[in-house]
Amino acid sequence: MDIFELIHREDESILSTLNTLGKTPPHNVESRRLLVEETRARLHALERVEKETVLPELRKVEARDDLAAVAEQDFTDFMRMLDELLGSNLDSPHDQHRIDELTRQYGRFAVWRENNLYPRLRSYLPPERSEALGERSERRLREFWPGGHA
Repeated sequence: MDIFELIHREDESILSTLNTLGKTPPHNVESRRLLVEETRARLHALERVEKETVLPELRKVEARDDLAAVAEQDFTDFMRMLDELLGSNLDSPHDQHRIDELTRQYGRFAVWRENNLYPRLRSYLPPERSEALGERSERRLREFWPGGHA
């Protein structure tokens, strides 16, 4: 699996968890908390992998650091939103709105990466390098989040 397939798979998994979170009834606070914690752990693992693999490669291609900086800031914003959710009761309409907004924003972020970051990298990375980065990233994901894909 190359690096792009791996990140796409992880994005889909994170979005699936966020969608489940959004559909979980507000009175089921413990389930919601577990889903927020899982999303945070997965997102943190993916962020670390991208900072180790994708963003350094992107910086080699992109003279301006704009795309990498945007990706890093988005990860920071998502982690802040998840931390805010963890600090709340998770049972109010406001919490539901924040969950829905986080899901929408993460979906847009995944599409943005597909349309902006990956085309640049695909044109630069030979397939064997992309495969090697994918394999390395898979191992690192398991280290950062043992509950992840095998």
